[in-house]
Order: sequence, then structure tokens, then C-alpha cells
Amino acid sequence: MKLTFRLNAAVMGGALLIGCGEAVSAPVAAQPAVTPTLTLALATNPAPAPTPPRTSDVDWGRSSVSALEVSAKWTTLGMKVEAENATDTPIFGAQRQDILRVDGERVSVFTFGSSAQASGVLEMIAAGRTTVDFLHTPYWVRIANAIVLITTDNADAAARLISALY
Repeated sequence: MKLTFRLNAAVMGGALLIGCGEAVSAPVAAQPAVTPTLTLALATNPAPAPTPPRTSDVDWGRSSVSALEVSAKWTTLGMKVEAENATDTPIFGAQRQDILRVDGERVSVFTFGSSAQASGVLEMIAAGRTTVDFLHTPYWVRIANAIVLITTDNADAAARLISALY
């Protein structure tokens, strides 16, 4: 919003007031009161790009998937997938955690004993009932008995990886 004022001389008793009340004796024609002119200019900022959902549920029509099947989905779409390592550390109660790099983004695939267990963990995560702090934005995708965790600050990359899983 831009506000423009037109300044006019203040006239009092035929004398122009200057500074702190010094009167000028020359008569000045009466001026209308100061009137502000309001000019509105709307910003033309582009709409923000939609961000991918922080948690989502993907149905592949089966009750069990592996990290290998998840990575194969990305590979078939031409994405570069590199396996970093796997661990059986029971984070979130998972039986296994596979760590991947997909097009340079860090991805973890947690596999659970059942789809119900993975659903319960995803509900807990979606409700914010975890004590894990992340250095980058986490995006969670449940597929059957697996939860895919993508950690990135690049929302476009997250959206691309997530949409590839549908």
C-alpha cells in the first residue's frame, strides 16, 4: 500500500506560519486542508508451490513390501538409487532399516512385522508423538508393512519421490 500526501501551507489570520510560529506578513491565498491520497497497489507475487504431504499412505494392493521393491519403483522411473547400508536397529519398533540415496536425497525404508504395526507407527508420527528431531524436513510414506522416510529441505524433490511411489 502506498500513501501519498499533498503538503499545503497552513494559513492562520492571513499570515503563513513557518518553523515555530514565526509569522510571514505577506498574505497567502487560502489553501484547502491537507488531504491524503490513497493508492493501492496489489503485489503480484506468484502463489506458493504446494508442498507434499508430511505423511501419506500408499496402497500397492498387498500386505508386505521390501526396501528392494521400493527402490525398484524409483529405478524404473529413471531415478538414481544407491544403497548406503542396512541396520536391524529397532527404531520405531522396525525389524529392519535400509538407508538409500535417491537422486541425492536421503531415504530410509523401515520394514515392520505387519501392515497394522506400520499403520500404528505412522499414526503416532502423524500425531506428533515422537521424540525424534530431524535436521531436515521429514516426509513419511507407508506402503503395506513399510514406512519410507524422506528427509530433505527440497520440497520439489520430496514431491517427486513421493509421487513416484503411487
